Amino acid sequence: MSALSAKNNTNRNGDAPDSRYPAAKHGMPAAWDDVILTASDEEQAVFYRNQIRFRLSKGLLSPETRFAVVPDLEGQRIGSGGAFFNVLKHLWELNGGPDRFENRRVLLINSGGDSVRVPQYSVCGKLFAPVPRELSGGAPAALFDEIMQSLAWLPAQLPPGILTVSGDILILSQSPAFNCEGCGAAALSVRDSVFKGVGHGVFVTDEHGVVVRFLHKRSAEEQRQAGAVDGTGMVLIDTGAIWLGTAVVRDLAGLISAAGKLDADQFGVYVNGETRLSFYTDIVYPMARASRLEEYYSEQPENGYTDELRYCRERLWGILRKYQMKMIELSPASFLHFGTTAQALDAMTGDIEKYSALGWRNRVLSDIAVRGGFNALCSFVDANSRVGEGAYLENSVVIGSKISRRCVVSNIRLDGVEIPDNTAVHCLRQKDGNFVVRIYGVDDDPKRGLCDNGTFLNRPLTEYMKARGLAAEDLWPREPYDLWNARLYLSCPCAEASLSHALGLFGRPSGIAANGPLLSMKESADNADKSLFF
Repeated sequence: MSALSAKNNTNRNGDAPDSRYPAAKHGMPAAWDDVILTASDEEQAVFYRNQIRFRLSKGLLSPETRFAVVPDLEGQRIGSGGAFFNVLKHLWELNGGPDRFENRRVLLINSGGDSVRVPQYSVCGKLFAPVPRELSGGAPAALFDEIMQSLAWLPAQLPPGILTVSGDILILSQSPAFNCEGCGAAALSVRDSVFKGVGHGVFVTDEHGVVVRFLHKRSAEEQRQAGAVDGTGMVLIDTGAIWLGTAVVRDLAGLISAAGKLDADQFGVYVNGETRLSFYTDIVYPMARASRLEEYYSEQPENGYTDELRYCRERLWGILRKYQMKMIELSPASFLHFGTTAQALDAMTGDIEKYSALGWRNRVLSDIAVRGGFNALCSFVDANSRVGEGAYLENSVVIGSKISRRCVVSNIRLDGVEIPDNTAVHCLRQKDGNFVVRIYGVDDDPKRGLCDNGTFLNRPLTEYMKARGLAAEDLWPREPYDLWNARLYLSCPCAEASLSHALGLFGRPSGIAANGPLLSMKESADNADKSLFF
């Protein structure tokens, strides 16, 4: 797979590089040698590559860095751990062997998910979700741009190796000095309240700053009992940023090779849709000092327990157990998680003042004719409309409409309609030319459904179905019975008709009648025309 680079590539538009990016400034330390994005499939990979080419042409990314996008295997979801091995294969093939890239500093951005919990970005991916800042040349910035900027100081601090970060987390820090020499791996952490730790991973360390345990979404009391909480009620949050040194990378590359060469059979053991390794569970966990093999075997997998998974974990444990992971606390620092629609809304509205240093503003590239405590990006609102407190509009046109408080309106035209409180609504153009308007509650979690207290439009899904006389077979042709797979949304040639159907989901007394096929969030994302997002 070829790498993307800006070397010898002049800016066709004559624009100067954006001086906000440290890597673009003269005299800065060397940038990343490689930046690699993972993608769910080749279609998403093409979209990502187009985004990178656009930024390279504008001088927004370092010309000294090789960029690449590595998709999952065709027709298979291989998990974040499988994606990591797939990236090792890419680096091996690009450089001619692991010894050839051992002196390189690689940034790996895990960005191959479906954005299930933030459905408005299920086509562009959370990594390229727009943020309220304007790039040079008049385009809106994306989370990717902020991640690249926020990590631009790290190549000068880290030894060669691979830094893996999550594509939906932005870490903001003032470039503290630290030393990773002599340790096989390191975790970058931010200290926050124990209550924030309830919704994230938390590290427990010893007096030497070595990671002893990982705690994943544990209660405040469980964190205290495990010794994770300091005297001020703070914990070390797992930001998803994990650095693996060259020794660890070499050993992991050895698992997919034989006699010093890549081996297709060995590669297939670790990279496939059945085993579906997790980077954080299967690769990072064994390096915690207090981890135990039997507990490791029983850690929740991404795709179920199998003999093949147990074999992989046995081999991984054997090579990783000898390494220790150092904790690097970034301070002062904060982090922003785009994990759910509610979190994204909070970042774009209530928390925006925290990120003013990034150049984020309440109104960006927008024409707004009304006042109010809402924010907008690339949107138009006429004087006959009303927008409620805490709402966020992006890539939308609003005419003669009422948008209530704490709403998300994305990629849609609203004309003479009312959007209730705490509602997200957006439109997707399909490959067949049809439109699908998807509507849901800001606090809904599409990964949940009938079996785990899921909600729809901010009320229990079971209650919603009972009130409308709906059975499971009315919404789902098969399992899983979650909101992501519920067939609720009308696909039709007219966006206004699909919007009318979506708004009817609030008040329709019985059934879900429709003049056309009903699609789920998943189906409408899979069938969306990604070419329209660039």
